[in-house]
Amino acid sequence: MSNSIFAEVDDFIKRWNNGELVLTEQANTLLVTYSTGDKNFWGKPKMFKKTLPDYLGWAVATYQYDRELGLSRFLYDTAYTLLDTLQRARAYKAIVDTKQQITDYERQIQNLNEQNAHLRELNRKLADENKRLHNLLPPQTRFGDSEVGDVDEK
Repeated sequence: MSNSIFAEVDDFIKRWNNGELVLTEQANTLLVTYSTGDKNFWGKPKMFKKTLPDYLGWAVATYQYDRELGLSRFLYDTAYTLLDTLQRARAYKAIVDTKQQITDYERQIQNLNEQNAHLRELNRKLADENKRLHNLLPPQTRFGDSEVGDVDEK
């Protein structure tokens, strides 16, 4: 048995429990197809589907169960299956480091603040243009107030 597989799986569980890893929003949309070894009527393996978070919970629990009971016969298979799922989840960027997620969120916030500033400037220009056009109308044809107005600063 390869200790590196167990070391990597144990490291994931430790980092997960310490809050150093998070699942991204897309993890909820990723489905994992798996078999528990049961056979259907025709002798083919029964296949099940779970979302990635559900599957990871099941796989980690199975791995820890096999490890605590000393089921070495199953432990390698459950560890390898869990490691395979973790590697795929990382490849799809469904599991990321918390620090990386914070950096991504800060970048998104910065982009949204820039868009907000741009839209506020555009709103100000459109309000000025609306006032200018409104003032071009002869006084007797002006009905009501057609100004866009400024957006409240908050």
